[in-house]
Amino acid sequence: MAIKNKVGGIVARVKPHSILGIDQVAKINQAQVALTCTWATLPSPADFIGTALILDVGLHGSIWRSDGATWGIVGGTAVLDRSAVALPAHTGTTTLTALLTKAMPANLPGLNGAYRWKGKVTTTNNANLKTLFAYLSASAVTGIGYVSQAGGGFDIMIENRGSATSQIGSNGSASGMGAGAWTTGLAIGTNLSHSLSLQATLVNAGDSLTIEAWQLELYRP
Repeated sequence: MAIKNKVGGIVARVKPHSILGIDQVAKINQAQVALTCTWATLPSPADFIGTALILDVGLHGSIWRSDGATWGIVGGTAVLDRSAVALPAHTGTTTLTALLTKAMPANLPGLNGAYRWKGKVTTTNNANLKTLFAYLSASAVTGIGYVSQAGGGFDIMIENRGSATSQIGSNGSASGMGAGAWTTGLAIGTNLSHSLSLQATLVNAGDSLTIEAWQLELYRP
């Protein structure tokens, strides 16, 4: 027999006609605190004030809580994905090329949420410009240029500004600060399905840029 919670998830199974002890009932009641749900079936926050749910958002899921008006991540942040395995080197072309793309469901960042890319690249160490760009759907958010260095880090924020269709983008990597490091006036509908991508260009096709490690985070207060 399955004992179900109010959003349909099974929190425990017991044998038919079995007698539960007090400690077993307590464990089941504790399990009901961690109700499970998918993003696609997330209920209205007004119906679950103060309730915490484990959602299928991020690595191994994340815990969200309702304040009655919206759902937010407990702790504010979830790691959506990451890897320290190097991606194939970008070389042989001067055309803007997508190196890594992640699809995001509608409304994931909410009105005041944000995405953050962090990671490390290695590049050909010469005077030619190698540029890593962050894109929100089809719009460039910011670019980081690498010149006369063997590589560096990147730390990119894409933040909703009180609206699902208004963003600011910034690059906090020391090597990329300066002109173009901040982008305002973005108007991408994160209330619809959208994508996040890291793309690159080379001035000289004989050079290379490799993403050695990366992490993508969601901020949802």
